[in-house]
Amino acid sequence: MDAFMKKVRHKHVPFDDKCDAEVDDSELALEDDQDDPFQTPGFAGKLTFAGGDCGIAKDITDEDRDMLQYPVPYEGSQRDTCRVTFEVTSAEVIKEMRSSSVLPGSSSHVDYTIMISSSSGLKDIATCIVRRYSDFEQMHKLLKKRFPKDLSGVVFPQKVFVGNFTSETIARRSRAFEQYLTHLYSLLEVRYSSEFTKFFTGDDYSQAMQSFIEGKYFQAITSLERYVPVMEKLYGSAHKRLAQAVCALVVCHNKMNRPDVADTYATLAMDGLPESVLTVPLLQMLSQIRWSLGRDKQDVEGKLQELKEGGADVDSAVELEALLYQQLQVDTP
Repeated sequence: MDAFMKKVRHKHVPFDDKCDAEVDDSELALEDDQDDPFQTPGFAGKLTFAGGDCGIAKDITDEDRDMLQYPVPYEGSQRDTCRVTFEVTSAEVIKEMRSSSVLPGSSSHVDYTIMISSSSGLKDIATCIVRRYSDFEQMHKLLKKRFPKDLSGVVFPQKVFVGNFTSETIARRSRAFEQYLTHLYSLLEVRYSSEFTKFFTGDDYSQAMQSFIEGKYFQAITSLERYVPVMEKLYGSAHKRLAQAVCALVVCHNKMNRPDVADTYATLAMDGLPESVLTVPLLQMLSQIRWSLGRDKQDVEGKLQELKEGGADVDSAVELEALLYQQLQVDTP
């Protein structure tokens, strides 16, 4: 190896220890975070593997848009099991200038766009997230610590001494990440772990619910509408926090004077979410929304009557907003 080559610092990884496995020469020759004093020639910019807009949620900027055309990113499809696939659709080399006077210059990393697909019958709406090598590495270390037996045989794409930002190596690394995520998802305990979930959703849930509690409904909607489609693809209706998030969206849109959107979310939740303590308050709120819009609410009233005949306390149920406040004061990290 040439004398000028040095080991690359991985600037965003909050761990001092290294991966246990030794670096094999056959491993992929790509370091995701690389300083530029010895820039690697050969590739810069964005490498695309599959076309199309992945529909990453963006902040709402047009307050006056027609609410009937609001792109609700929740499909309300309930299922127990399904096949979920992960595809890296593009990889982009990001160059950042450092403002530090101690270490001036720039550094580079690769952003991987990951599309999550489900075979559960959900409509063909792409759901994507963007992550970098350090995000994968952080999750892997946390999972190895919590599930040492399950992760003992899992091969994680290793870092090497000097990065090589070529389209070939980035493509090979992308395929390795796809296989890695697919294997993790096949491990039931890992799939439902907070470490795995947070890799895909980041801080969207905690930020959204904190905004909800503080009455910052627009900010809550922005985070929730990133969070909900990812959770729905990964877990369907089986995750408690998905129900909380969808119900919070109903409340938030209603508070923002968007009853049409609140009606859409609540109707999908009524048909798709499993019965829980949130069901009666959700149906009661939906009934009120339908009444305010002058729409038929016979199906909602029918479901409430069925629940009442089944022993549910329909007459003195806590309102949906108040019940969410109670749950979130306990659950929000």
